[in-house]
Amino acid sequence: MMLITSLANVNAKATSSGTSPLIAAAKKWDAEIVNDLIDRDADIYAEDAYDRTALSYAAERGALPVIERLVKAGSPCADQSLHYAARGLYSKCVRFLLDNGADPDFPSTNAGGRTPLGELCKRSLSRRDQLSDLKSTIRILINAGANPGIRVDGKSVLLLALDNPRPVELTKALLESGLRKTVNDDCHLYTAPDGLCYSPTMYVIKGCNAADVSHAGELVRLLVIFGCADRFYNSGEGDQPHGACGVPQWIIERDRQRQAEIQRQQAIQQAELQRQREIAREAEVRKLQELSKARAYELERKREQEREEARERHARRRLEIIQQERELLKMRKQVGNYHNGV
Repeated sequence: MMLITSLANVNAKATSSGTSPLIAAAKKWDAEIVNDLIDRDADIYAEDAYDRTALSYAAERGALPVIERLVKAGSPCADQSLHYAARGLYSKCVRFLLDNGADPDFPSTNAGGRTPLGELCKRSLSRRDQLSDLKSTIRILINAGANPGIRVDGKSVLLLALDNPRPVELTKALLESGLRKTVNDDCHLYTAPDGLCYSPTMYVIKGCNAADVSHAGELVRLLVIFGCADRFYNSGEGDQPHGACGVPQWIIERDRQRQAEIQRQQAIQQAELQRQREIAREAEVRKLQELSKARAYELERKREQEREEARERHARRRLEIIQQERELLKMRKQVGNYHNGV
């Protein structure tokens, strides 16, 4: 009480951290001082240099009495306080915040948009005795309407659990807490940048999850027990990968249409190629025909020339014979005249 009495300003903040007395009391889990500060009109909405309120620090520490007093005073639950409580596995705090208006799917601005359930799946389990708190917290969130199918960076909470350093315990807790009914929903598929899609089982079998490979066998066994089907296919361009399975009907139909179009284009190309071949063949035939005609014409010309030369030779020979006959006739006349003169 002496501290509160001596404070000139209950809302004074530390220069560097921006910590107010109410935030400091919430960090120390001091419900009595928190109550006194609120009675002295401490600002329940005040944020420190890290944009955090007294409620978020109380939730991070699981300080339920402090949370109850802050909420009763009007501190809004529509912030990331639920994330801190869920990450700490403070199930009672989680339930109280949800009962007082906290959004089970509120996106964290400090964790890439992860929901409280997603934040929980990213944390590491340090002790086995945390498993009951883990399951309890998960059930409370899911029963409050938390959507396990919300993806952050392309991954649902189930995929985040498979990436966890202790994936078996976390995955089992999720499946036992109500996720089994949606385990084969498309929201739990992982789509890689190359378009390949993996169901949770294939996500592990193909080595896509970040957890140590030593957990793979148990994870697959666990997923199969809870009805997870193998699905592995290409949702993008190109052929289906080797070992594709569980391919959706719409992709089968798309690939069928794509293959039909490829075959149609190939048929068009083959027809065009055949047409070009026929055109080329016809051109070659015409060329050969023209060449043959030219050769025949040249041959006939040569033959006609030879015939003409033969006619000329014959005419010359005939002329020579006629001249010889004339000469012979002339000689005979001369001989006849000679005899007649004698």
